[in-house]
Amino acid sequence: HRLVTMDNQIDHFLAGPDIDGDGTRDLFVATLEGNDLRMHVDAFSGRTGATLWHNFQSPPPDNNSSRNFHLLPLQWWQAGDDGWPQLLVQIVDEDPGNRASLLWSFSAADGRLTRVARAKPAAKRRKSG
Repeated sequence: HRLVTMDNQIDHFLAGPDIDGDGTRDLFVATLEGNDLRMHVDAFSGRTGATLWHNFQSPPPDNNSSRNFHLLPLQWWQAGDDGWPQLLVQIVDEDPGNRASLLWSFSAADGRLTRVARAKPAAKRRKSG
């Protein structure tokens, strides 16, 4: 399996649970690709490198298609309803004045999308005086 990525994007890798039961922790990877910002999330066998699952998501459309996002490091969260840890994948707007972000949660077991959250930047406070 070939990882999909775009120029200048650093892929994020994270060791995780042994979902294929071969006795070796598996590898979870997230990449961004394309101008329409497709995010790919993959799980690979830690022993053989075989693809265990693949998922891809695109952020909901908004009014500013020229925004640039980057991935934050992957994280693990508590077990979901299926008993497996949840892989958290977050992208953040590169515009320091915006800093909007999106967070996806995937089941480690099969890559099923379990949650999506959107965070908007905090409103700027006015100076009192």
